[in-house]
Amino acid sequence: DLRGFLMKISPEGEILWSQDYPQITECGMSLYNDSKIILSGYIYPNVRPKLLLLNNEGVILQNKTYTTPQYSTVNYIGRKSNDGGIISVGITTRLDLDNNNEGSIMKADSLGNLLWYKSYRFTNGDFVEYFTDFIETSDGGILISGSAVESSANGGQNSWLIKLDANGCIDPQDCEVGVRDMPLPDAVTIYPNPAQDWLKIDIEQNGKPFTAQLIDATGRLIQNQQFSGIGTHTLNLSGLAKGVYYCRIMQGNEVVVVERVVKM
Repeated sequence: DLRGFLMKISPEGEILWSQDYPQITECGMSLYNDSKIILSGYIYPNVRPKLLLLNNEGVILQNKTYTTPQYSTVNYIGRKSNDGGIISVGITTRLDLDNNNEGSIMKADSLGNLLWYKSYRFTNGDFVEYFTDFIETSDGGILISGSAVESSANGGQNSWLIKLDANGCIDPQDCEVGVRDMPLPDAVTIYPNPAQDWLKIDIEQNGKPFTAQLIDATGRLIQNQQFSGIGTHTLNLSGLAKGVYYCRIMQGNEVVVVERVVKM
């Protein structure tokens, strides 16, 4: 029964608190800011990537499980990105039996919503390949370290370094980004902001049905409404408490735009 475990120790070496997390099987830890902790790993037995966001007392603030296009994905480490999101790297396994292990990288926004997911191979040979760590570079890109291990028959192992842009792409001209096929954010207008009883959403492009999701400051889903077609659509805010919310517009499983909304 493997599970995540976290312990906080004082400067004098005394245990202040310890906590185990059955929500995540194994994980790496990093600081999101002075008051939040990131646990990035996976859950077993279905082996899907996980992100937990904790406060300084170890209480879970956000608990996210992700489904990737591959058979399984394991995150080794996740950290806050310069724009406030969370980037995680690790290994993914394909359903085919040949050339099936790749280095994986995914990015979520500050609420834990998946923005994009990518996987890469070093070679088409018989290798086990994975990413272990990353840094963001001064030009806005992502530099990732990893390893490409040959089969036991060959016995070789290669250090692996790969440079991506901010969207996880090696070649920005030939790379599918999460919202590439979705309407541009300026095709969706959310107003007024601040709002009182009603929030209006203008859609200027046809396509698959949209879903408007209203999320409170803790990440809890408050409303989930589907609509389609060009025009103005509304969300009823009259029964909500005053405060900060987030309006997320989805098309299928893809995020089109997320906007911070103040309820007056």
